[in-house]
Amino acid sequence: KQWYQRRVRDRLEEAKSSDERCLEYHQRLFRSSLKTVLSVPRRGFVPGQTVLAFATIDNQTLHQVKATRAELVEVCRYIASGKERRTKRVVAGDKRAGVPRGVKDTWTIQLDIPPIPPSGLVFCHIIHLEYYIKLTVESRRLPKQKLEVPLIIGSVPLKDDMDQFAEEAQDNMPTEISKTFGRRGPSLQFAESVWGGTELNTNQRRVSQTGNSFTPAYVTYRKTSSLSNDGATITELPN
Repeated sequence: KQWYQRRVRDRLEEAKSSDERCLEYHQRLFRSSLKTVLSVPRRGFVPGQTVLAFATIDNQTLHQVKATRAELVEVCRYIASGKERRTKRVVAGDKRAGVPRGVKDTWTIQLDIPPIPPSGLVFCHIIHLEYYIKLTVESRRLPKQKLEVPLIIGSVPLKDDMDQFAEEAQDNMPTEISKTFGRRGPSLQFAESVWGGTELNTNQRRVSQTGNSFTPAYVTYRKTSSLSNDGATITELPN
């Protein structure tokens, strides 16, 4: 029990912490540079919230930046019998137009979090789930720049975020949420996974019966203002 409490405290500290990554490319011949900065004020979120980050692209080169992309990426590792399988998927994404040469561009990134499983499954030793936000800067003649900041997706929001959610009384409120917020807590629902259903198989053969598809549901919180997922994409990435 003590190690679990320590783990929870550590994860809370990580969720409240900020992070900033910087990458700079220099062209010594032309005395020019392309500098990219990705800043995340807070790293912990729950489904229903919006990931907020800030990007700065300072293009002091002789070439135009073609496009800038921001993506929330899920990384899942399956471990069994000494073998490991790793998959990556884009949960949400947004794209911004290019940056002309000699221009410094600042971008406020907002990515809505759909119903997805929480990261860091404490009592599961065969599935490791992680999330991060990735910023990609593409230029026509310069190397592609990539910055990544790890995030924590949880199932219980931070107390400081309470004013973001609609409030309602819930008789069947989960224990951990009632301990944190009391009888009146943030409005939540169990929504089907953004990845949809999965066909059930037995010994590599499809189960020959009706209802052989399973769709998991994850806790999702309702914000006081409606969310828009117009910019979200679900794309399979190469391993």
